[in-house]
Amino acid sequence: MQEKGRFSINRTFMINARLLVLSGFLILFSFVAKCSTGKICITFDDLPVEVLSNKTATFQQQVTDSLISSFRKYKVPAIGFVNEDKLYGKDKRLDSVRVALLQSWLKAKLELGNHTYSHPDYNKTSCQKYSADILAGEKITRPLMKHYHKKLRYFRHPFLSIGESKVKSDSLNAFLAAHKYIVAPVTVENDDWLFNDAYDSAFVRKDTMLMHQIGHSYLEYTEKQLRYSEELSQKVFKRNISQILLLHANAINKDYFAQIAELFKTDRYKFVTIEQALKDKAYRSQITEFGDWGSLWLLRWAVSNHVKGNLYADLPHAPEYVLRLAGQLSYYK
Repeated sequence: MQEKGRFSINRTFMINARLLVLSGFLILFSFVAKCSTGKICITFDDLPVEVLSNKTATFQQQVTDSLISSFRKYKVPAIGFVNEDKLYGKDKRLDSVRVALLQSWLKAKLELGNHTYSHPDYNKTSCQKYSADILAGEKITRPLMKHYHKKLRYFRHPFLSIGESKVKSDSLNAFLAAHKYIVAPVTVENDDWLFNDAYDSAFVRKDTMLMHQIGHSYLEYTEKQLRYSEELSQKVFKRNISQILLLHANAINKDYFAQIAELFKTDRYKFVTIEQALKDKAYRSQITEFGDWGSLWLLRWAVSNHVKGNLYADLPHAPEYVLRLAGQLSYYK
């Protein structure tokens, strides 16, 4: 009986020990899952810069230099998409100062892409006119990149408009493929243009306290938008894909991009090139639903894959005071 009792005790001990080890593995797995590193590509549209009240060459250079400095500090292999009409002055002459801003990107070993010449909305433009605008948008950028031993490879749709029908979208895709362009989708956006409008309004008022408040709200909103895209990614792909963030070279990012980079770093995101991000098989997913809208690729994939539920239920809204300062009478979404 005594031996049997010992066996029972030992058996109970072994079972409890195994449960303890299993629990340890589960805790470790949970910890690793939470600490797993995501990937994100940082992209900037409407280069060389997007400025409002302060249009001086000095300020434009400050915006560019500040961003590049943050790229170096946080090892961000950013890509900027150029609208070449912004390289010309009011007299329609090429502005060497603005071209030099693009050279600053290339000297920093960063990538440039085509964002069309004049930023037209493809949903409101014929494929023929739009294609001509794309070609007009590479006259300066392509030879400039060649000088720095780079190739012009990537294209970003203005307004994220890919065509309101499959036929129109396919026509543009065929044109892009024929000219060896790779589409650069967007999966995260933080409406930085909206916050920048509000930020500029506070700047004009010389209200530094209000500028600080807007900057704080901007950072909070950026994190909320990241969470929204992560949730969409889980709904569509059951995982967090390599994300691609859309920003602009503007005043608010001049002052706050470093903190945005720190936010991603804290969330254990790894900054990757556009080429690395597009290796994620999610970007080979087909879009089968079209309409007169411009939206995140995650939303397009969700609709195309018939993901159930209200996809906009958790979409963050910018603060009302930011909307008012930006001159938005009602919510813009």
